[in-house]
Amino acid sequence: MSSPRLTVVLPTRNRSSDLLRAARSVLSQTYRDLELIVVDEGSSDDTPEVLVRLCDEDPRVRFLRNDVAVGLPGARNCGIDAARGDLVSFCDDDDAWLPDAARYLVDEFDRDPEVGAVSSWHEVVHVDSGRAVIYRAPLELDDHLLLWMNFVGTPFAMYRRSSFDPGHRFDTGLAKMTEDWDFWLRCAQQRPFRMVPRVFYLYRQHGGPRITQNPTRHSDGLLEFVAKHHDAMTPACRGYHRCVAELLLGRRRAAAARLAELARSSPADAAFVSLALAASWEASALGPRLRDPALTGRTLARLLRSPGAR
Repeated sequence: MSSPRLTVVLPTRNRSSDLLRAARSVLSQTYRDLELIVVDEGSSDDTPEVLVRLCDEDPRVRFLRNDVAVGLPGARNCGIDAARGDLVSFCDDDDAWLPDAARYLVDEFDRDPEVGAVSSWHEVVHVDSGRAVIYRAPLELDDHLLLWMNFVGTPFAMYRRSSFDPGHRFDTGLAKMTEDWDFWLRCAQQRPFRMVPRVFYLYRQHGGPRITQNPTRHSDGLLEFVAKHHDAMTPACRGYHRCVAELLLGRRRAAAARLAELARSSPADAAFVSLALAASWEASALGPRLRDPALTGRTLARLLRSPGAR
């Protein structure tokens, strides 16, 4: 049997009813040359039985089981290790792909052999209210922009394995909120990255606790990311993230001290960081009112593309 062109990795844990919807959204793609690898993180519900049924329904489904949960980044790595396709993408167990997603993203790789990764816009569905908004990320992505902000969510992207080192994996040593950012940044540092301006993914946002809503973990994760990519960042980029890390914890004086420290070595960098912080915070406040969750990212991207950007 020949290997499929595309592998979709779907980690899951104790979400058997959601899992069926997510898996079938992948299996019903108009692009058929794919396999679905489900990585079960030690589920205690009826997920194993559901997976057996899925395998019986469609021979393109395979599943792996971790008796002890290794976490989302580790589960995705398990799927990557088992993948037979050169193109690899992801789906979360409570989300869904739209029917033409795979076909359009694969077409992007066919158009340009140099492209290493492709992403798309997505629809954010708020489960509690049923409200839905479109996340429109900037269309021009590169490693410079991705050092400043995570414009790519893992379930919304696809990459070409043969374009990267065989060991290209998610860094399980990073905080959960930054390991995907780090993964796609490393892709962009080596190969061109494309953003498709169409909605291909439904992302269900729950009202429960999220890691990005935990200020301490968010701040710590951001500083871990800066430490890993310190040498690739400009002083302004490092200064921006360090100020954001302080502001996430409500420490305005500490953020001001960071800016003052940067100003002593480079007044121009400090001025740019001040502008970037002000623009980002204003966009963060306006985004929900305008029903535009990507406003902060697009605002920062425009600022970074402007003359005099640091």
